[in-house]
Amino acid sequence: MDTRQNLIATAERLFAERGVDAVSMREINRAAGQGNASALHYHFGSRDALIEAIVGWRLQPVNMRRHEMLETYARDGCRGGADRLTQCLIRPMSEVASCRLEENGWLCFLGQLYAGSKLDLPAIAQRLGCDSSLHLLTKELRAAIPEVPRDVLDQRLAICVRQAVQALADWQGNVLQHKAGTRLCSLELFVENLVDMTAAALTAAPSTRTLKARSESGRISCLQMVG
Repeated sequence: MDTRQNLIATAERLFAERGVDAVSMREINRAAGQGNASALHYHFGSRDALIEAIVGWRLQPVNMRRHEMLETYARDGCRGGADRLTQCLIRPMSEVASCRLEENGWLCFLGQLYAGSKLDLPAIAQRLGCDSSLHLLTKELRAAIPEVPRDVLDQRLAICVRQAVQALADWQGNVLQHKAGTRLCSLELFVENLVDMTAAALTAAPSTRTLKARSESGRISCLQMVG
């Protein structure tokens, strides 16, 4: 692993464990075994640029995996069902959760960004070209669930992505690491239940209260969605 990649991997691990704002550039340099205190600045220039490098490194494979799943469903003539589309949403992230945390801390890192970062994650993903599968998936879900107003569905999808990231990060960090007091369950069971819950949330008929609130306040604003 070259110096730049070592710094990226070390930063991801520390950020995932402790939070983006709790780790100094100096600590990352030291943990990566860099005697040169300016190594991070030389390779990235800033903390934000380092975070962007982590996002590009980890999100691109997830993006590609979603595209593969969507293309497979299209070839099999199965594309369009809400359940299969929800599988496309959740499965690529669940494959990350199957790794040991120190090998791939993307979910915990992303959860930390969602919790406290002021970075514009969708803008970063778009700039890096890592968001195309989520855009396609959103389009497919809108066609599959036309009875749910588009802005309502878009907000649900953004919430579901964030919830899935946190849920899978918890499984990876707690269950996989066998922390005391954690009830063990298989990842497959956990993921299938998560898919069921997410599909139900996306497809639920909006209540009259939601529709009334929507008509009174206008279009619903969407949360950040990267995962």
